[in-house]
Amino acid sequence: MIADVAAALGNTPAVARASYIDPRVAEAFAGGTTISRALDRAARAGTDSQRRAIVERAVSRLLRGSERRGR
Repeated sequence: MIADVAAALGNTPAVARASYIDPRVAEAFAGGTTISRALDRAARAGTDSQRRAIVERAVSRLLRGSERRGR
């Protein structure tokens, strides 16, 4: 995952990890938690703003969930 993000941003994995990727997202991914269902819904959304809202809500839920788990 980190290599993919780094490539998309034009950076090295170390720079992406340190600068762009919230550690809670990486931890959730490593634990098998993703926002894949939200991405599926977003792909079917009608507008860019609807897609963005779906993804933003999913990421917010993912981050709040990691806080509740004490990470």
